Amino acid sequence: MLAQSNTLYIQGTPTGDPIPIAARIAYTIENNSGMPLSLAVKRRGISAGPCSEVESGSGLELFDDALAIQLQRNKSYRDRVMRFVPDKARVSGTIVMENTSCKPSDVSGMTTVPVTITVMVANENNFLAVPLQTDARLTVRGN
Repeated sequence: MLAQSNTLYIQGTPTGDPIPIAARIAYTIENNSGMPLSLAVKRRGISAGPCSEVESGSGLELFDDALAIQLQRNKSYRDRVMRFVPDKARVSGTIVMENTSCKPSDVSGMTTVPVTITVMVANENNFLAVPLQTDARLTVRGN
């Protein structure tokens, strides 16, 4: 799946290819807070329609629940591992969904799907998890 400019693409398995192509979500987040922030993504806070199992990601670091708690409690750790994003700056990345748990047939008949990415936001001593949501148009490619 690719969610970019509110468009989501589900990529299916090409004819004759025995390995499913993993769905992807491509995202861009702009910091309009008026202050610099550190950002990361909560792995269990990601979904695109019925798909919620995440394999990997780029752009912002993905953190499981245990490490998210460590980020919240340990400022020196989050200063090292979260991505610094100045005010008015953008960060882009891709989230790869688990290829066996997210198939084109899961979204058959849908024209849009809700996409949620939970972003962990830090500034100095403050830490907050913020779910960002949008509805994305859906295009299925492949089988």
